[in-house]
Amino acid sequence: MTVCAFCAACVACWYIRTALSESPVRDNNAARSSRFNCGVRQAQLLSVDGNPWLFHSGDAITSTVKAKGTFEPAIGNLIRRQLSIADGMMVDIGANVGVMTSVALSLGREVVAVEALPDNANLLRCSADHNGWATLLKLHNTPLADPASKSERFCVCRPIGNPSDGILVPFTQFADDPFCGGDQRKTKGAMEHCAEEMKSITLDEILGSGSNPIAFMKMDIEGNECRVLKGAAATLRGGNPCTILTEYNPGLQQYTNCTLIDMIDHMKLLGYLPHTFQRQGCSLKELTSVQAGKMSAPGSVHNICWKPLLVPKHCVKKAS
Repeated sequence: MTVCAFCAACVACWYIRTALSESPVRDNNAARSSRFNCGVRQAQLLSVDGNPWLFHSGDAITSTVKAKGTFEPAIGNLIRRQLSIADGMMVDIGANVGVMTSVALSLGREVVAVEALPDNANLLRCSADHNGWATLLKLHNTPLADPASKSERFCVCRPIGNPSDGILVPFTQFADDPFCGGDQRKTKGAMEHCAEEMKSITLDEILGSGSNPIAFMKMDIEGNECRVLKGAAATLRGGNPCTILTEYNPGLQQYTNCTLIDMIDHMKLLGYLPHTFQRQGCSLKELTSVQAGKMSAPGSVHNICWKPLLVPKHCVKKAS
C-alpha cells in the first residue's frame, strides 16, 4: 500500500489504495448489500491519541484532532479508566468515525460499534483494518430505535461543513423536521435527500440475550438516546454495562417526545441511576432534580453517566 509520508511535524493525507480497496469488508446491515470501500478519497490519516486514524477532510472533528491530537479527552480518559477496572467489551453507539472506539481497540478490548451513517462506518472499518484491529471490532452500519419504531425508513440530514455529523429522521417526518426539512433545507441546500432505505433494529437485537459483559457503553446519537435505551431493556435490566455515558441534547431530544425526566424514570426501572459527568469523570453523587432541570435548557448539550444500582461482578476492580 502506498501512503503519504507521515510524521509528527506534519499532517499527512492518506488516499487509501490497492491492498484495502481490493478486499472490501461487508456491511453488517443485512438490509443493504453495499460493501465497505477502502478506496475512499477525501480522507486524512491523522494521529489521535497516538493512533493513526482516518478522518473526513474539512470536518469539525478533523480540525480538532489536527490542532490538539485528541478529541474529547475527558471521555477517552473515562473509557481508559473504566476498562482498567472492569472486564468486558465496549459498546459504542453513534461511533462516528471511531475516535472512542479506537481507545478501546488500542487496549486490546473488543468493541461493538454502531454507526448509521455509511461514510463514517466506512472510515471506521478501514482505520481498524489499517491498525490490525479488525478481529476485535464488530461494526453495525444500521440505525437503532425502540421496539415500537423498528423497521422504519430513515433519512440522513447533515449540517453544512461537517460531513461526519448528521441525524436520522423517519421518512414520514423528513419534510417537516426543523433540522433537515422545510425552509432550512431550501435555503442552506446542505441536506441529503432520502436516497436509500435504512431500516432500524433494537440494541437488544444486536447484542443478543446473553451478551458478553460490557465494561463501558457510550451513546451519542443526536437526540435519539431515549429511543435506543428503550430498545435495550434486556441488556440493561441485568445491569450488564458497568458505566453508560449518554449525550443529552434537549434541543434535539424534544422531537422524540422524551424528556430527561422520562429518561431518568425509564433507566431507574432498569436499575440505573444518573450521575453528572465532569472532566474528572462520573460524579459519585446522583443527579438531582434541580440539576436535571438546568440541563433541559434549550441550546445546551450535556453528558450523563448511568451507574447500576447492583454492581455486576465483572465491574469490580481487578486484583493487582
